[in-house]
Amino acid sequence: MKRTLFTSTLLALMFCGVAQGQEDTSACAKPKACYHTMSVYASMGPGDILLSLVQFCTDGKLRFGHYDVGFLYNFHFNSHWSLGVGTEFHSSNGIWTIGCFDYLLGKHFILYHKDLYTLPVYANFRYAFGNRAVKPILELKAGYAFSLRSVHACSEVNDSATPVYPEPGWQGTMKAGGIYAGMAVGVAIRRCHRVVFGFSHIPVVVDLVNYSEGKTLVEKDIMWNIYMRYGFTFFNSQHKRLR
Repeated sequence: MKRTLFTSTLLALMFCGVAQGQEDTSACAKPKACYHTMSVYASMGPGDILLSLVQFCTDGKLRFGHYDVGFLYNFHFNSHWSLGVGTEFHSSNGIWTIGCFDYLLGKHFILYHKDLYTLPVYANFRYAFGNRAVKPILELKAGYAFSLRSVHACSEVNDSATPVYPEPGWQGTMKAGGIYAGMAVGVAIRRCHRVVFGFSHIPVVVDLVNYSEGKTLVEKDIMWNIYMRYGFTFFNSQHKRLR
């Protein structure tokens, strides 16, 4: 009798252990282990904010160097890390430096452009540290930026007698698009809000002509965007009613 009772108890414990192991190995077996979210966001360069305010105070026109607005879907495997896909409308308007690291070689000059648009589509990886209401997060993204338009770009010079004025030298077309990547660090605030500081890059190609010297130049480089971003999660499958 004792041997039968011992055997029955042992078999019961083994069965419970196997069942518990199967439950633990399934990421979505436990309630609220897996969930998905949908978010919208907007970002802008911190330096662009200051520059636009200066320009507004100077000539009454509000200009932004670069900004983007986008949508992001994330699948959360647990409370720490998630994978997702996103897309955004990216605009760049202002100053871009070609060959800024080649100044000693005489390749350093500045181009001015307006309304350069791209549409990045990317995969997003996010890791959240801890389980507090306010927790640090790390984001990595990679994808492809589709070019929406080519724009006119020209160089300008600073004369001692007059302010900055267009120089009829280097002028041409500017186009952005190609491999898109970046990273950001910041904080997630409860279930809805995220504030991050990060950077991304988009390849740029400019096709220029110097009419005064009769020279042509095709330059390929990277447009770096340093930004501050605010994101708002409007849908969370764990808590469909977000406050």
